[in-house]
Amino acid sequence: MSTITRIKFSVLFAGTCLASLSAPAIAQSEEASASDDNVIIVTANKRSENLQDVPVAITAIGEEQLRLTGFSDVRDLSGLAPNLTVNPGTVNPMSTVVGIRGISAGGDESLTLDQSIALYVDGIYLGRSAASVVFSKDVEAVEVLRGPQGTLFGRNSTGGAVSFRMRRPTDEMGLDVELGYGNQDSREALVRLNSGNMVDDNLRLSLTYAHSQNDGYVDNLLTPGDNRDPGANNVDSFRVAFEADIGETGSIYYSFDYSDFVTNAAAFQTTIANPTVTGFLANARTTPGCNLNIVATRQDALCLDDDLPNENEIYGHVFKMENDFGGVTVRSTTGYRSWRSKQPFTDLDGFGAITAPAFSNATLFNGITPSALLIPFTGSAGAAAFVSGLPVPSTTTSLFATGNTRKQDQFSQEVEVLSNGNGPFNWVLGAFYFYEKSNEDNIQVAGFPLDVDQILRFNPNFGAAGPLLANGLAPGTRYRVIENISNVTYQTSGESIALYGQGEYRFGENEDIGITLGLRYTWDEKKINQSAPFTNVATANFSEPTGHLTLDYRVSDGVNVYAKAARGYRSGGFNVRTQQAPFNPEILWSYEAGLKTQFWDNRVRFNLAGFYAEYSDQQISQPVSNPGGGGFGVLTVNAGKTQYKGIEAELAVEPIDGLQFSGSFGYVDRKIKQFPLTQANGTVIDIADQVLSKTNLPSTTASGAAQYRHYFANDMFLLTRVAATYEGSRFFFTTPQTSPFARDLEGRARTLVDAQMRLGDIPLFGQSKGFVQVWGKNIFNKEYETRAIDFGALGYGGFYYGRPATYGVTAGFSF
Repeated sequence: MSTITRIKFSVLFAGTCLASLSAPAIAQSEEASASDDNVIIVTANKRSENLQDVPVAITAIGEEQLRLTGFSDVRDLSGLAPNLTVNPGTVNPMSTVVGIRGISAGGDESLTLDQSIALYVDGIYLGRSAASVVFSKDVEAVEVLRGPQGTLFGRNSTGGAVSFRMRRPTDEMGLDVELGYGNQDSREALVRLNSGNMVDDNLRLSLTYAHSQNDGYVDNLLTPGDNRDPGANNVDSFRVAFEADIGETGSIYYSFDYSDFVTNAAAFQTTIANPTVTGFLANARTTPGCNLNIVATRQDALCLDDDLPNENEIYGHVFKMENDFGGVTVRSTTGYRSWRSKQPFTDLDGFGAITAPAFSNATLFNGITPSALLIPFTGSAGAAAFVSGLPVPSTTTSLFATGNTRKQDQFSQEVEVLSNGNGPFNWVLGAFYFYEKSNEDNIQVAGFPLDVDQILRFNPNFGAAGPLLANGLAPGTRYRVIENISNVTYQTSGESIALYGQGEYRFGENEDIGITLGLRYTWDEKKINQSAPFTNVATANFSEPTGHLTLDYRVSDGVNVYAKAARGYRSGGFNVRTQQAPFNPEILWSYEAGLKTQFWDNRVRFNLAGFYAEYSDQQISQPVSNPGGGGFGVLTVNAGKTQYKGIEAELAVEPIDGLQFSGSFGYVDRKIKQFPLTQANGTVIDIADQVLSKTNLPSTTASGAAQYRHYFANDMFLLTRVAATYEGSRFFFTTPQTSPFARDLEGRARTLVDAQMRLGDIPLFGQSKGFVQVWGKNIFNKEYETRAIDFGALGYGGFYYGRPATYGVTAGFSF
C-alpha cells in the first residue's frame, strides 16, 4: 500500500468515527462579525479571535458591507483589500482570476492547472477556478488572507486565501423578502425563511431562494433580443441549511446549495492586428449590416455570429460535526461539489461570419494571369490559360471560435483537533483529504489569414518566377484563409493528502510575546487520460512541506507587531494543449513584518504590513499556435525566479457615531530574476529583462469609502455610502517574445465609484420592518479593460471590457 493510500484511509476513518460524536454549535466558533465596539472577530487560525490580535495580514468584510454593495460574486471583491484583484473569465462566465500580492494563476481555465489563491466556501476548498461560484445571497462574511497560507489552508495558496462563510439558521423565526429592478432590465428576487428554534430548541432550519437576471451590455447586432446580448445573465439559486444541538456539547451542521446559470459570455473585441490580418479583413465580406473594421476603443455594438448562452449547473453539500471534550475540540468537515458546464460556440473575433478566398496548395495558382504562369508551366500556354481561368474557392469562417463541454466533481474530508484556548499554549492538528475528477471536450476553429503575395514572392521554390506570380494575382485574391479545426479532449483526476499542525505559545508577564510554528506536508497525485490533440496517459506525483514561523509582540492593548516567514507550494500538473510531460510545482518563500493598531476607544484602526517574497520554478503560461495539430493554446513552463516586495495599509475611522471613513492601499514591485525561453532551434535563452512586470495584476491598488448613518426617532435610519476602488495599469501577457501584442494589450488604470442610499428599519406591521435602497455601480461610466487575448500567432488580439454604469432600486421587508 502506497504512502498516499495509507494516509487517505486514515483520514477517512477518522472522519467516519466522528459521526458518532456530538459538537458545540460551530455557528459560534466560526462566525466572523463586528461587535458594537468595532472589534472584528475572524477565524484565520481555526478559532475565533480579534482581528487585531491575529499576526496575519487579513481583511474582513462583513455582512452589512456585502449586502449594501450588492455583492453577487467573487469579482465584486476586487480592490476591497490591499493588493487584491479579481478578473473575470473569458468564454466561461463562471471563471475568475484572483490575484493577491502580485501572484495569480493566470487566465488559463484548463482543469489540470491549479490556482495560486485558495478559495474556501464554508470551509470547503474549491478545486477549480473555472467553477469558483459562491451562493452570494447567503454569504455572511469574507476573509482575505494575504501571503502564503500553507499550514492551515494548504497547497495552492502561495498568494493567499479567500474564505467565504455562509449564513447559519437563526434562533428566531423570520422571513426576508427582497425585490429589485435596475437598468439593463436587471431584476432580482430573494426569499429567505428561518424556522427558529424547534424540537426543544435544539434544531434550526433555513431556506433561501434567489433569482437574478439582466440584459447584456454590448449590443449584438445579429441577436434579436437584449437578453441574449453579451453579458446577459439568468440565474436561479437555492440553499437549505440546518443546525442541530446534540447534548450539552454538540451540534451538527449541514447545507446544500444549487445554482443554475444561463449566461452569455462578455464580448471579445479585436483592437489590433498585423498587416496580413488587416489586409485580409479589408478584402473579405461579412454579414449584411456588419463590418470588418478594427477599432481600438470600446464598441457598444458588435456582430457576433455565435450567440447561444452558456449553461452552468453547480451544487454542493457541506456536513460539519464538532465535539468539545473539555480540553480539546474535535471537528470534522465533509464536502462534495459538482459542476456541469456546456458552452456552445463562442465568437472570439468580434466580427460576423467572414467570407473570403480559401487557401490550399492545389488552388494556389488559380486566377493568376496566364503570362505569369508560363514559367511554372514550362511555356505551356494552354495549361497556363486553363489554370488562370479557374476561380479561387471561397469559404466562410471565423478568425477564432471555440466551444466546450466540461464537468468536475470533488470530495473533501478534513479532521481537526484543537485546544480550547486556555493557558499560554494553543494548538491545532489536522488531516486533509481531497479527490476530484474532471473532463473536458474543447473544440477550436481557427482561421489563419495568409498573404499569398508574400508566399509567392519569397518562396525559394519559385525562384525568379516568384515576383512575376505575385504580380499576376487576380484582384481580391491576395489574402486567403486556411481553416483549422482542433480538439482538446481529456479526463483527469487528482488526489491530495495533507497532515498539519500549528502551535502558539505566549510568554511574558502578560503573555504579550508569542511564537507560532506551523508545519504541513502534502502529497499530490495527478492523472491524465488524453485523446486529443495528442494521446497522453500518465500519472505524476508531487510532495512538498509548507509552513511558517511567526513572532508577535502585543506592545499594548491596542498595538501589536509581528514578523513572519512562510513557505508556500502550488502543485504541478499537466498541460493538455501543448505538451505531454508534466510541469513541476512552484515554491514561494515569503517574509513579512506588520503593525496592527486600534485606539481612540476603538474608533481608529490602522494596520500596516511590508513583505518580500521569492518564487522558484514559477509556472508561466505562454501562448502558442498550432499545438499538436492545430488551434491556439498555451505552453506551461517553470520559468525561473521572481521577486516580490511591497506594502499594504488599511485605515478605518469613526470620528463621531454614525460617520465612518475607511481606506486601503497596496503596492507590489515585481522583479523577474530568471525567465528561460526555449527558441525554435532548441536553445534556451534568459529573457528576464524583456518580461513585463505588471502581468495580469497591477502594481498599485487603493480603495476609499465614506458612509453616514442617521437615526430617526422610531429607530428608522438613513444610510448613505460612497466608495471608490483604484487599480493601476497592467499587462495581460508576459513578454512580446511569446505574445507579439503584449505591450499593446495593456489594461489602463481605472477608478470605479459606487454609491448607495438605504432607508432601513422602516416600521411596517407588527414586528416587521422594511427597507428601500437605491444603488449605483461604476456611476461615472468608466470604460476599462478586464481581460485580453493575444492571438499573436494568428495575427490579432483584443480586449474584454467591463460593465458600464448600472443603477437600480431594491426594496424588502423582514418579520
